[in-house]
Amino acid sequence: MHSGHLLVASDIVKKFGGLTALDGATIAVPLNSFVILAGPNGSGKTTLLNVISGIYQPDRGKVIFEGRDITYTKPYIRAQLGIARTFQTPRVAYKMSVLDNVIFGYVSKDAPLDFRWKARERELVKRAFEVLKLVKLDHMWDRPASQLSGGQLKLLEIARALMANSKLILMDEPGAGLNPTLAHELFQFMRDLSRRGFSLLVVEHRLDIAADYGDYMYVLYNGRVLAEGEPAEVLSNPQVIQAFML
Repeated sequence: MHSGHLLVASDIVKKFGGLTALDGATIAVPLNSFVILAGPNGSGKTTLLNVISGIYQPDRGKVIFEGRDITYTKPYIRAQLGIARTFQTPRVAYKMSVLDNVIFGYVSKDAPLDFRWKARERELVKRAFEVLKLVKLDHMWDRPASQLSGGQLKLLEIARALMANSKLILMDEPGAGLNPTLAHELFQFMRDLSRRGFSLLVVEHRLDIAADYGDYMYVLYNGRVLAEGEPAEVLSNPQVIQAFML
């Protein structure tokens, strides 16, 4: 394991029939960091998140989390270890209240049919309110999730990850569909989370905004890491400029 890194995904290869989506990609996420994963459409970004979260198994390579090889562990085991995943289109229970959605963030990390959480219901409600206060949704605790705006739904997904005591949050284009003001607020909040002891690996296209907040950036191109480093340095790389036609 790389010293000081929470996650290392090394030499990842993933093929779908004759298509090679990932071709030896290697990335690392340090402790307490906000890492951006960028690249043109079809470069393998979401596929890499799916390998890290356990949705896909790689054809080659390893995923190491806190020094443990989790390459072939099931997604719910990874959730129990502290890896959470959000999606470009929020996956929440729209008919459930905001509070119940957050509590479900704790429940869903457990193995199927494990209902031991019920004995801790009062404690979980208290913690859920604390998490909602952190993401500034506590005033909407009793509303159905269907009444939340796009930005609030992104925050609700983050709240669910925090409720599950996640150490690493994987996010797929959280800025999608948000106006610039809300996007800046969301990325600032994510940066603040990384200073509170969480690590984030974020796929994002809106690099003009995200680059101001990330600690480190990887750019994928044709399934490989084209460039890596501090965001400003990466975005000035001639190869990256050509890949994005910046």
